Amino acid sequence: MANDIDRRGVLTLSLGAILAAAAGRPALALQTGVAEGLIDRLVADINGIINSGRTEGQMFGDFERLLNKYADVSLISQFALSRRITSVISSGELRAFEQAFVGYIARKYGRRFREFIGGRVEVNRSQQLREDTVMVTTTAILRGVDPFRVDFQVSDRGGKPLLVDMKVEGISLLRSEQQEIQAMYDQAGRSIAGLIARVKQAG
Repeated sequence: MANDIDRRGVLTLSLGAILAAAAGRPALALQTGVAEGLIDRLVADINGIINSGRTEGQMFGDFERLLNKYADVSLISQFALSRRITSVISSGELRAFEQAFVGYIARKYGRRFREFIGGRVEVNRSQQLREDTVMVTTTAILRGVDPFRVDFQVSDRGGKPLLVDMKVEGISLLRSEQQEIQAMYDQAGRSIAGLIARVKQAG
C-alpha cells in the first residue's frame, strides 16, 4: 500500500511538471541561488572584458555579445519603446530597433564599466519579488569612490533566467533608458526610422 501511495505521488508530481511545461510556465519558482549564479557569471565576464587589454571598440563588441547572452534584450528593448511606439511599428522595425538598441547599450554602459577596473562587486542578498523574478542586491567597491549599491533584477518568464533590469542606488536602467528613447523618438519627428538612426549613433 505504501509503495502504491509513493508511486501515485511520483506520478502526480510528474503530471504537474508536464502540465506546467505545457502551459509555458516553469515547474518551480526561479530560485535565488540560480539568480545569484547568473549575476556572478555576468560580473566575472565583465571583469574579463575590462581587464583584457583590448581596445575600446573591441570591448564594445564583447559587451554586445555579453548582453545577448545574459539579458532579455527583447523585453528590455520593447519596454524602452513602450506601447506608445510598439503599437504602431512592424515586427521588422521592432527587430531593427532591438539590434540598434543592444549596440547603443553596449557602448553607453561599456564606457561606464571601465570604472570597475581594479574593483569588485559583492553579492549581499537576494529577494524573491515574484515567482519568476528575483532581485540580487550587491555592493560595488571601486577605487577612489565610496561603495555603492547595485541591484540586478533577474527573471525567467521567457523560459530561462535573464537580466531584465539593473538599479544603481535605486535608479532603474530600464526606466532611464525608456525616457531617453522616448525623447529621441520625439526628436526624430516620431519616425521609427529616424529613431533607429539616432540610436545607432548614440551611446
